[in-house]
Amino acid sequence: MSESKPILIVGLGMVGLIHGYALAQAGFEVIHKVRPGKTAREEITIDLLDLRNPEPQNLLDIYRPKLVKRLEDKLEFQLVMFPVSASQMAGAVRETASVIDPLKSQYLLFGSNWEGRAAIDEIIPHESYLWGYSAASGGWGEDGVFYANLRPDYRIGDPQSRGITPRLEEVIKIFAAAGLKPDFQPDILGWLWMHFALNAALVGSALYAGGLDKITEQAELSYYAGREGLAVLEKRGLKPEDYPDARPFLEMSPREYAEKFLKPYAEQPISLRVQKAGHFKSNPEEMKSFAREVQKTARELGLPTPHLDLMVEKPGG
Repeated sequence: MSESKPILIVGLGMVGLIHGYALAQAGFEVIHKVRPGKTAREEITIDLLDLRNPEPQNLLDIYRPKLVKRLEDKLEFQLVMFPVSASQMAGAVRETASVIDPLKSQYLLFGSNWEGRAAIDEIIPHESYLWGYSAASGGWGEDGVFYANLRPDYRIGDPQSRGITPRLEEVIKIFAAAGLKPDFQPDILGWLWMHFALNAALVGSALYAGGLDKITEQAELSYYAGREGLAVLEKRGLKPEDYPDARPFLEMSPREYAEKFLKPYAEQPISLRVQKAGHFKSNPEEMKSFAREVQKTARELGLPTPHLDLMVEKPGG
C-alpha cells in the first residue's frame, strides 16, 4: 500500500477519525486536513468496538493521525473523503477543490444530504464525485478517550448511475482492504433523504426524551414523527415502500414499533456505547438539525408535522 497515493480525509471528526484509523491500520497512508487555528490531537486513545468480524472485539489502541493545516497545489490522492455534516459539505468541497483537482483525485462525499446535489454540482463536475454514508459511530468520553463503534457496512453509490461504475469499484476496493463491505444503493441520494428523514424521528425523539436510553418512553412520538418524514419524502417524489429502512414505520403499529424495533435499537451494544460518549451529549444542537430541516421542508410543502414540531420547539436538547 505504501507505494500508492495517499488518502486525504477532510477533518478529524467522529467518522473521519474512525475511518482514518481503520484505513491506516490496513496499510494506507492517511492524511487528515484540519482547519488552521483548530487544535487537533496528535495522539488519540481509542476504545474500539470492532464489529467487522463475526466475533466482535473490544480493544484499546493509540491513533497518531498525520495532520496538515494547508494543502499544497497539484497534490494527487487516490481518495479524498468528506466525512462532514450536510451544512458543511459544500464549503468543504469548495475549499478542497480550489487546491486538489477532483478530476485527478476521486472525491467521496461521506455524509448526510437533504438539499440535493445542485450546490455540489456548481462547484465540481458532476462526474467527479461519489456519495456514501458511514455506519460508524462514536464520541469523546469524559476520560479523554475516544469511544468508537466500527461496523463493517457502509452505504455508497454513484449519483450519476444506478449501477456499480469502475470508479465506484475502486473505492469499494480501498474500503475492502480495511474490512469494510459496501451496502450499494442504486439511488444513493434517495437513500440519503430517507435516512435523513428517519434520523429526524429517531434522534429527535431521543433528544426529547432526554437521552437514547430513554427513547422508548417516547415511542409514539418517534413513530408518528417518522411517518411525517415519510410524507415529506412522498411529496418530494420518493416511494417509501421501496426502502427497507421505512418498513418499521409503514408495516408496524405504534406498539409493535416500540417493542420490535425501538427497544432492540436502544439496547444494542452500539447504542449503549453511544449513550456514554456520542453526539447526543457533545453536540445536541447538531443532532436536532435533522428534525429542524425536515420540519422546514414540510412547511414549504404545506404538510403538517405536529410531532416533529414538538421535537424542534423543545428547549435545551
